[in-house]
Amino acid sequence: MSRTAPVAPATAARPAGWVAPLCWVGAVVGLLVAGQVADRIGARRAGMAWSAAGALFLALLSIRLPLGGSYAMVFRTGCFVFSAQVLVHPFTSSNHPPHVQATALA
Repeated sequence: MSRTAPVAPATAARPAGWVAPLCWVGAVVGLLVAGQVADRIGARRAGMAWSAAGALFLALLSIRLPLGGSYAMVFRTGCFVFSAQVLVHPFTSSNHPPHVQATALA
């Protein structure tokens, strides 16, 4: 007779299934907002602000929150973390000569 570990009910695994989609939806929303903000204040300032906000929200993910609060935090983190990198590309490209742009972006 072999012993097996108890299996958690299927409903216990469902909440974690929303984390990645919420993060990606947050990324899309963040990219749309970040583009408009960068057009208004410039890619450099927007990139710095988005990077700082992304770092803050990544740190805040370590705080234990209720499930809804965790989902909201993951969404907000996605908004800033993914779009911060995208804002760096136009700034870097506009401040480096064409023959070193690929190296600067890498």
